[in-house]
Amino acid sequence: MFVISQLAFSDYFNQPCYAAAAGLVPRSAGMASQYRRGDFDLLVIHRHHGVLVAEIKAVGLNANELNKSVQEADADIAKRVGKALNQLNKSEAVVRHLTSDVAPTLPVRKTLMLPYIARSQLMRMLASPSRPGTETLQVSGAADPISAMELCMCSDDMTARETPWEVTDDVITKLRGWWRRVMTGGTNTTMTSALHLELVARFGGPATTVNIHAIFPPRLEVRTEGQAVSETGERIIRLVLTPDQLRILHLATPRVFLTGPPGTGKTVVMVLMGLQWLRQGHDVFVLGVDEYSRAASHLIYRQLRATLRADPSVTSALGTPRLLLYDFLKNETDVDHALQTLTEAMLLRRLCTCCVMSSRRISAGTESAIRSSSTT
Repeated sequence: MFVISQLAFSDYFNQPCYAAAAGLVPRSAGMASQYRRGDFDLLVIHRHHGVLVAEIKAVGLNANELNKSVQEADADIAKRVGKALNQLNKSEAVVRHLTSDVAPTLPVRKTLMLPYIARSQLMRMLASPSRPGTETLQVSGAADPISAMELCMCSDDMTARETPWEVTDDVITKLRGWWRRVMTGGTNTTMTSALHLELVARFGGPATTVNIHAIFPPRLEVRTEGQAVSETGERIIRLVLTPDQLRILHLATPRVFLTGPPGTGKTVVMVLMGLQWLRQGHDVFVLGVDEYSRAASHLIYRQLRATLRADPSVTSALGTPRLLLYDFLKNETDVDHALQTLTEAMLLRRLCTCCVMSSRRISAGTESAIRSSSTT
Protein backbone atom coordinates (compact mmCIF):
# COMPACT_ATOMS: atom_id res chain seq x y z
CA MET A 1 0.00 0.00 0.00
CA PHE A 2 1.40 3.38 -1.07
CA VAL A 3 -0.13 6.45 0.60
CA ILE A 4 0.29 10.11 -0.42
CA SER A 5 -1.21 13.05 1.44
CA GLN A 6 -1.75 16.65 0.30
CA LEU A 7 -0.87 16.02 -3.36
CA ALA A 8 -2.00 19.00 -5.41
CA PHE A 9 -3.29 18.25 -8.89
CA SER A 10 -0.84 20.81 -10.29
CA ASP A 11 2.12 19.04 -8.63
CA TYR A 12 1.58 15.90 -10.72
CA PHE A 13 4.41 15.62 -13.28
CA ASN A 14 5.43 19.24 -12.79
CA GLN A 15 9.22 18.89 -12.80
CA PRO A 16 10.55 20.75 -15.91
CA CYS A 17 13.31 18.21 -16.55
CA TYR A 18 10.67 15.50 -17.09
CA ALA A 19 8.49 17.61 -19.40
CA ALA A 20 9.20 15.52 -22.51
CA ALA A 21 8.25 12.22 -20.84
CA ALA A 22 5.31 13.76 -19.01
CA GLY A 23 3.89 14.99 -22.31
CA LEU A 24 3.22 11.38 -23.33
CA VAL A 25 0.76 10.64 -20.49
CA PRO A 26 -2.54 12.24 -19.41
CA ARG A 27 -2.09 15.46 -17.44
CA SER A 28 -4.44 17.44 -15.25
CA ALA A 29 -3.85 20.37 -17.59
CA GLY A 30 -5.78 18.43 -20.23
CA MET A 31 -8.97 18.49 -18.16
CA ALA A 32 -11.62 21.16 -17.91
CA SER A 33 -10.57 24.24 -15.96
CA GLN A 34 -12.69 23.37 -12.91
CA TYR A 35 -10.67 20.16 -12.43
CA ARG A 36 -7.19 21.65 -12.63
CA ARG A 37 -7.09 23.04 -9.12
CA GLY A 38 -7.41 21.06 -5.92
CA ASP A 39 -5.62 18.25 -4.16
CA PHE A 40 -5.87 14.73 -2.83
CA ASP A 41 -6.15 14.88 0.94
CA LEU A 42 -5.28 11.20 0.87
CA LEU A 43 -4.49 8.98 -2.10
CA VAL A 44 -4.03 5.25 -1.42
CA ILE A 45 -2.65 2.93 -4.12
CA HIS A 46 -3.15 -0.62 -2.89
CA ARG A 47 -1.57 -3.61 -4.58
CA HIS A 48 -4.68 -5.80 -4.21
CA HIS A 49 -7.63 -3.47 -3.64
CA GLY A 50 -6.97 -0.65 -6.10
CA VAL A 51 -7.17 3.10 -5.53
CA LEU A 52 -8.85 4.96 -2.69
CA VAL A 53 -9.25 8.75 -2.49
CA ALA A 54 -10.20 10.34 0.82
CA GLU A 55 -11.29 13.81 1.81
CA ILE A 56 -10.52 14.86 5.39
CA LYS A 57 -12.62 17.58 7.04
CA ALA A 58 -12.15 18.97 10.55
CA VAL A 59 -15.84 19.89 10.88
CA GLY A 60 -16.98 19.95 14.49
CA LEU A 61 -13.55 20.78 15.90
CA ASN A 62 -14.68 24.07 17.49
CA ALA A 63 -18.35 23.21 17.89
CA ASN A 64 -18.41 23.88 21.65
CA GLU A 65 -16.61 27.22 21.33
CA LEU A 66 -19.05 28.56 18.69
CA ASN A 67 -22.09 28.06 20.98
CA LYS A 68 -24.35 27.07 18.10
CA SER A 69 -27.63 25.28 18.56
CA VAL A 70 -27.92 21.63 17.50
CA GLN A 71 -29.86 22.64 14.39
CA GLU A 72 -27.29 25.30 13.44
CA ALA A 73 -24.39 22.91 14.03
CA ASP A 74 -26.04 20.21 11.90
CA ALA A 75 -26.74 22.70 9.11
CA ASP A 76 -23.11 23.84 9.15
CA ILE A 77 -21.87 20.25 9.09
CA ALA A 78 -24.22 19.41 6.22
CA LYS A 79 -22.94 22.36 4.21
CA ARG A 80 -19.29 21.52 4.71
CA VAL A 81 -19.84 17.80 4.13
CA GLY A 82 -21.58 18.69 0.86
CA LYS A 83 -18.54 20.68 -0.25
CA ALA A 84 -16.26 17.82 0.76
CA LEU A 85 -18.31 15.40 -1.33
CA ASN A 86 -18.02 17.66 -4.37
CA GLN A 87 -14.24 17.72 -3.89
CA LEU A 88 -14.23 13.94 -3.46
CA ASN A 89 -16.04 13.44 -6.77
CA LYS A 90 -13.62 15.86 -8.39
CA SER A 91 -10.65 13.87 -7.07
CA GLU A 92 -12.18 10.69 -8.45
CA ALA A 93 -12.55 12.26 -11.89
CA VAL A 94 -8.93 13.46 -11.82
CA VAL A 95 -7.61 9.99 -10.89
CA ARG A 96 -9.62 8.37 -13.67
CA HIS A 97 -8.26 10.89 -16.18
CA LEU A 98 -4.63 10.57 -15.06
CA THR A 99 -4.76 6.76 -15.28
CA SER A 100 -6.94 6.49 -18.39
CA ASP A 101 -4.05 5.47 -20.66
CA VAL A 102 -3.00 2.45 -18.55
CA ALA A 103 -6.16 1.52 -16.60
CA PRO A 104 -9.35 2.99 -18.10
CA THR A 105 -11.55 0.66 -15.97
CA LEU A 106 -9.62 1.02 -12.71
CA PRO A 107 -12.10 1.20 -9.79
CA VAL A 108 -11.61 4.33 -7.69
CA ARG A 109 -13.18 4.15 -4.25
CA LYS A 110 -14.01 7.20 -2.15
CA THR A 111 -14.46 8.00 1.51
CA LEU A 112 -14.90 10.94 3.85
CA MET A 113 -12.86 11.17 7.03
CA LEU A 114 -14.52 13.22 9.80
CA PRO A 115 -12.32 12.90 12.90
CA TYR A 116 -14.42 15.31 15.01
CA ILE A 117 -17.89 14.02 14.13
CA ALA A 118 -19.48 11.02 15.86
CA ARG A 119 -21.46 8.57 13.77
CA SER A 120 -24.63 9.38 15.73
CA GLN A 121 -24.25 13.06 14.87
CA LEU A 122 -23.73 12.23 11.21
CA MET A 123 -26.87 10.07 11.33
CA ARG A 124 -28.84 12.96 12.80
CA MET A 125 -27.52 15.28 10.12
CA LEU A 126 -28.56 12.88 7.37
CA ALA A 127 -32.06 12.72 8.82
CA SER A 128 -32.45 16.51 8.98
CA PRO A 129 -34.03 18.62 6.18
CA SER A 130 -30.70 20.34 5.56
CA ARG A 131 -28.79 17.13 4.80
CA PRO A 132 -26.81 17.03 1.54
CA GLY A 133 -29.01 14.11 0.37
CA THR A 134 -28.22 13.35 -3.26
CA GLU A 135 -24.54 14.25 -2.87
CA THR A 136 -24.17 11.90 0.09
CA LEU A 137 -25.38 9.00 -2.04
CA GLN A 138 -22.35 9.51 -4.28
CA VAL A 139 -19.90 8.27 -1.65
CA SER A 140 -18.53 5.13 -3.30
CA GLY A 141 -21.91 4.61 -4.96
CA ALA A 142 -23.79 3.97 -1.71
CA ALA A 143 -27.42 2.97 -2.22
CA ASP A 144 -28.84 5.08 0.61
CA PRO A 145 -27.76 7.63 3.24
CA ILE A 146 -27.26 4.96 5.92
CA SER A 147 -24.93 2.97 3.66
CA ALA A 148 -23.09 6.16 2.76
CA MET A 149 -22.67 6.97 6.44
CA GLU A 150 -21.09 3.53 7.05
CA LEU A 151 -18.48 4.29 4.39
CA CYS A 152 -17.35 7.45 6.21
CA MET A 153 -14.70 7.33 8.91
CA CYS A 154 -15.94 9.09 12.02
CA SER A 155 -14.46 9.78 15.43
CA ASP A 156 -15.98 6.51 16.65
CA ASP A 157 -13.51 4.61 14.43
CA MET A 158 -10.43 6.40 15.77
CA THR A 159 -8.43 6.75 18.93
CA ALA A 160 -9.64 9.12 21.64
CA ARG A 161 -8.78 12.78 21.05
CA GLU A 162 -7.25 13.04 24.54
CA THR A 163 -4.99 9.99 24.04
CA PRO A 164 -4.39 9.55 20.29
CA TRP A 165 -1.36 7.35 20.94
CA GLU A 166 -3.43 4.61 22.60
CA VAL A 167 -4.36 2.34 19.69
CA THR A 168 -6.43 -0.34 21.42
CA ASP A 169 -7.64 -3.65 20.02
CA ASP A 170 -11.12 -2.14 19.80
CA VAL A 171 -9.84 0.68 17.59
CA ILE A 172 -8.02 -1.81 15.34
CA THR A 173 -11.21 -3.86 15.00
CA LYS A 174 -13.23 -0.78 14.03
CA LEU A 175 -10.62 0.31 11.49
CA ARG A 176 -10.61 -3.14 9.93
CA GLY A 177 -14.39 -3.07 9.67
CA TRP A 178 -14.29 0.37 8.04
CA TRP A 179 -11.63 -0.78 5.56
CA ARG A 180 -13.66 -3.83 4.54
CA ARG A 181 -16.79 -1.72 4.02
CA VAL A 182 -14.97 0.86 1.89
CA MET A 183 -12.83 -1.54 -0.13
CA THR A 184 -15.71 -3.95 -0.72
CA GLY A 185 -15.50 -6.59 -3.41
CA GLY A 186 -12.33 -8.40 -2.32
CA THR A 187 -9.25 -8.41 -4.53
CA ASN A 188 -9.30 -5.98 -7.43
CA THR A 189 -8.52 -8.01 -10.56
CA THR A 190 -7.75 -4.84 -12.52
CA MET A 191 -4.74 -4.03 -10.34
CA THR A 192 -1.67 -6.03 -11.33
CA SER A 193 1.89 -5.82 -10.02
CA ALA A 194 2.99 -3.96 -13.15
CA LEU A 195 0.08 -1.50 -12.93
CA HIS A 196 0.73 -0.95 -9.22
CA LEU A 197 4.35 -0.02 -9.92
CA GLU A 198 3.27 2.22 -12.81
CA LEU A 199 0.84 4.16 -10.60
CA VAL A 200 3.31 4.47 -7.72
CA ALA A 201 5.97 5.74 -10.14
CA ARG A 202 3.56 8.31 -11.55
CA PHE A 203 2.18 9.71 -8.32
CA GLY A 204 5.27 9.23 -6.15
CA GLY A 205 8.17 9.33 -8.62
CA PRO A 206 10.73 12.12 -9.11
CA ALA A 207 8.57 13.91 -11.70
CA THR A 208 5.91 14.65 -9.05
CA THR A 209 6.65 17.10 -6.25
CA VAL A 210 4.65 17.06 -3.01
CA ASN A 211 4.45 20.41 -1.23
CA ILE A 212 3.77 20.37 2.51
CA HIS A 213 3.69 23.01 5.22
CA ALA A 214 6.90 23.02 7.25
CA ILE A 215 7.65 24.87 10.48
CA PHE A 216 11.36 24.83 9.65
CA PRO A 217 12.93 25.65 6.26
CA PRO A 218 12.28 22.72 3.88
CA ARG A 219 15.09 20.49 2.69
CA LEU A 220 15.56 18.82 -0.67
CA GLU A 221 13.46 15.71 -1.18
CA VAL A 222 16.03 12.97 -1.88
CA ARG A 223 14.96 10.59 -4.65
CA THR A 224 18.04 10.03 -6.80
CA GLU A 225 21.73 9.32 -6.13
CA GLY A 226 22.70 12.76 -7.38
CA GLN A 227 20.24 14.43 -5.02
CA ALA A 228 21.58 12.35 -2.14
CA VAL A 229 25.16 13.46 -2.78
CA SER A 230 24.05 17.09 -3.14
CA GLU A 231 22.01 17.00 0.06
CA THR A 232 24.87 15.46 2.02
CA GLY A 233 27.16 18.23 0.84
CA GLU A 234 24.64 20.88 1.86
CA ARG A 235 24.28 19.34 5.30
CA ILE A 236 28.05 19.26 5.81
CA ILE A 237 28.20 22.97 4.94
CA ARG A 238 25.63 23.83 7.64
CA LEU A 239 26.71 21.26 10.20
CA VAL A 240 25.84 21.52 13.86
CA LEU A 241 28.37 19.29 15.59
CA THR A 242 28.12 17.70 19.00
CA PRO A 243 30.74 18.42 21.71
CA ASP A 244 32.25 14.94 21.22
CA GLN A 245 32.59 15.49 17.47
CA LEU A 246 34.23 18.88 18.00
CA ARG A 247 36.63 17.38 20.54
CA ILE A 248 37.76 14.72 18.04
CA LEU A 249 38.33 17.31 15.32
CA HIS A 250 40.15 19.77 17.59
CA LEU A 251 42.45 17.14 19.07
CA ALA A 252 43.52 16.12 15.55
CA THR A 253 45.10 12.91 16.76
CA PRO A 254 46.98 10.83 14.15
CA ARG A 255 44.61 7.88 14.66
CA VAL A 256 40.83 8.20 15.08
CA PHE A 257 38.60 5.18 15.75
CA LEU A 258 34.84 5.77 15.53
CA THR A 259 32.05 3.39 16.42
CA GLY A 260 28.31 3.77 16.98
CA PRO A 261 24.86 3.05 15.58
CA PRO A 262 23.52 4.68 12.39
CA GLY A 263 22.86 8.40 12.58
CA THR A 264 25.45 9.23 15.25
CA GLY A 265 27.68 11.22 12.88
CA LYS A 266 30.53 8.81 12.13
CA THR A 267 30.54 9.59 8.41
CA VAL A 268 30.43 13.34 9.04
CA VAL A 269 33.44 13.22 11.35
CA MET A 270 35.36 11.03 8.88
CA VAL A 271 34.71 13.51 6.04
CA LEU A 272 35.75 16.51 8.16
CA MET A 273 38.82 14.70 9.48
CA GLY A 274 39.73 13.68 5.93
CA LEU A 275 39.48 17.30 4.78
CA GLN A 276 41.86 18.36 7.55
CA TRP A 277 44.40 15.75 6.43
CA LEU A 278 44.03 16.76 2.78
CA ARG A 279 44.63 20.43 3.58
CA GLN A 280 47.76 19.38 5.50
CA GLY A 281 49.10 17.82 2.29
CA HIS A 282 48.38 14.16 3.03
CA ASP A 283 46.83 11.74 0.58
CA VAL A 284 43.67 10.30 2.11
CA PHE A 285 42.81 6.71 1.23
CA VAL A 286 39.16 5.77 1.76
CA LEU A 287 39.33 2.02 2.40
CA GLY A 288 36.17 -0.07 2.15
CA VAL A 289 36.79 -3.50 3.63
CA ASP A 290 33.64 -5.38 2.57
CA GLU A 291 30.68 -5.12 0.21
CA TYR A 292 28.45 -3.73 2.97
CA SER A 293 30.62 -0.64 3.36
CA ARG A 294 30.69 0.26 -0.36
CA ALA A 295 27.96 2.91 -0.17
CA ALA A 296 29.55 4.74 2.78
CA SER A 297 33.00 4.54 1.18
CA HIS A 298 31.75 6.04 -2.10
CA LEU A 299 29.91 8.77 -0.18
CA ILE A 300 32.98 9.80 1.84
CA TYR A 301 35.21 9.75 -1.25
CA ARG A 302 32.80 11.86 -3.32
CA GLN A 303 32.35 14.38 -0.53
CA LEU A 304 36.10 14.82 -0.16
CA ARG A 305 36.51 15.37 -3.92
CA ALA A 306 33.49 17.65 -4.24
CA THR A 307 34.57 19.80 -1.29
CA LEU A 308 38.08 20.22 -2.67
CA ARG A 309 36.75 21.21 -6.11
CA ALA A 310 34.41 23.77 -4.57
CA ASP A 311 37.15 25.28 -2.37
CA PRO A 312 38.59 28.45 -4.02
CA SER A 313 41.76 28.11 -1.93
CA VAL A 314 42.73 24.75 -3.50
CA THR A 315 46.43 24.56 -4.32
CA SER A 316 48.71 21.89 -5.65
CA ALA A 317 50.08 21.41 -2.11
CA LEU A 318 46.85 19.70 -1.07
CA GLY A 319 46.67 15.95 -0.78
CA THR A 320 44.62 13.69 -3.02
CA PRO A 321 41.65 11.54 -1.98
CA ARG A 322 41.82 7.94 -3.20
CA LEU A 323 39.28 5.14 -3.04
CA LEU A 324 40.21 1.51 -2.30
CA LEU A 325 37.49 -1.14 -2.28
CA TYR A 326 38.15 -4.66 -1.03
CA ASP A 327 36.22 -7.57 0.42
CA PHE A 328 38.08 -8.88 3.46
CA LEU A 329 35.19 -11.16 4.37
CA LYS A 330 35.31 -13.23 1.18
CA ASN A 331 38.87 -12.82 -0.04
CA GLU A 332 41.70 -13.05 2.48
CA THR A 333 44.29 -12.01 -0.17
CA ASP A 334 42.62 -8.60 -0.26
CA VAL A 335 44.13 -7.94 3.18
CA ASP A 336 47.63 -8.40 1.78
CA HIS A 337 46.84 -6.24 -1.24
CA ALA A 338 45.52 -3.46 0.99
CA LEU A 339 48.57 -3.58 3.28
CA GLN A 340 50.92 -3.47 0.28
CA THR A 341 49.15 -0.47 -1.26
CA LEU A 342 49.08 1.45 2.01
CA THR A 343 52.70 0.58 2.84
CA GLU A 344 53.88 1.91 -0.53
CA ALA A 345 51.91 5.12 0.05
CA MET A 346 53.34 5.40 3.57
CA LEU A 347 56.88 5.49 2.21
CA LEU A 348 56.00 8.84 0.61
CA ARG A 349 54.94 10.10 4.08
CA ARG A 350 51.69 11.44 2.69
CA LEU A 351 49.33 8.73 3.93
CA CYS A 352 46.17 9.00 5.99
CA THR A 353 43.46 6.35 5.89
CA CYS A 354 39.69 6.40 6.44
CA CYS A 355 38.74 2.77 6.99
CA VAL A 356 35.02 2.01 6.56
CA MET A 357 33.69 -1.23 8.08
CA SER A 358 30.14 -2.54 8.25
CA SER A 359 28.45 -3.58 11.49
CA ARG A 360 28.75 -7.27 10.54
CA ARG A 361 31.25 -9.45 12.37
CA ILE A 362 34.65 -10.04 10.78
CA SER A 363 37.33 -12.51 11.67
CA ALA A 364 39.86 -11.73 14.38
CA GLY A 365 42.70 -12.01 11.85
CA THR A 366 41.08 -9.52 9.49
CA GLU A 367 40.43 -7.07 12.33
CA SER A 368 44.03 -7.37 13.47
CA ALA A 369 45.26 -6.66 9.94
CA ILE A 370 43.07 -3.57 9.71
CA ARG A 371 44.33 -2.25 13.04
CA SER A 372 47.92 -2.99 12.07
CA SER A 373 47.60 -1.04 8.83
CA SER A 374 45.98 1.86 10.66
CA THR A 375 48.68 1.90 13.34
CA THR A 376 51.41 1.77 10.71
